[in-house]
Amino acid sequence: MDTLQQLCGAAFSLHYVLLLAAANFPKALFDHFVRQLESFLFYYIFTKTPTKDLERNFSI
Repeated sequence: MDTLQQLCGAAFSLHYVLLLAAANFPKALFDHFVRQLESFLFYYIFTKTPTKDLERNFSI
């Protein structure tokens, strides 16, 4: 979870909705989910994808 905050900063909060949806997952599955989410967000940030595109993809 700390990595997500370091990666995205405090201004980005879309991933919290996904984390809330996964809150009841077993620990191993939740940890895997968080790693996948970190990877997903890293690639969006690395490729400098506009936030509006990311928001559109989160809402699909």
